[in-house]
Amino acid sequence: MKRPESDISLRLLAVERGKPSPYAKVEVAIVGETICIRWGIDEFTYPHLKRAFQTRCFDTMPGVQYEYFLRLSYGGDGSNVWGFLECHCGSQSTAVEFRCSKYFISNVEWFRSHSVDSVSQLADVAWDLNSPPNPGI
Repeated sequence: MKRPESDISLRLLAVERGKPSPYAKVEVAIVGETICIRWGIDEFTYPHLKRAFQTRCFDTMPGVQYEYFLRLSYGGDGSNVWGFLECHCGSQSTAVEFRCSKYFISNVEWFRSHSVDSVSQLADVAWDLNSPPNPGI
């Protein structure tokens, strides 16, 4: 059974090229609890997600605060697959589409279909600020 998307929030905090592979730093909120995780990204998805994360949909003035959330949805036409970010700036929001791999979508599907009831179940991919992040999901 798939959980309603409103039960889980995946706030994108960073998209970086790291070792051994690119990653996203994601703040996961599930039923009022939060945890930061390292979400492993493949080389194909990285530049597309990075570009989408840097998109300033409403205003290009410095200092304007944007928030980006990974949507637990995706689209495709067989050979091409797209993920979606939700971009927020004040009271405005819009979807930002980005090309991604089936590997990336498999992680989206895991969040959509896995019965995670608590952020404690994500401890294996937690972002420990006192040590290098583990390889992630």
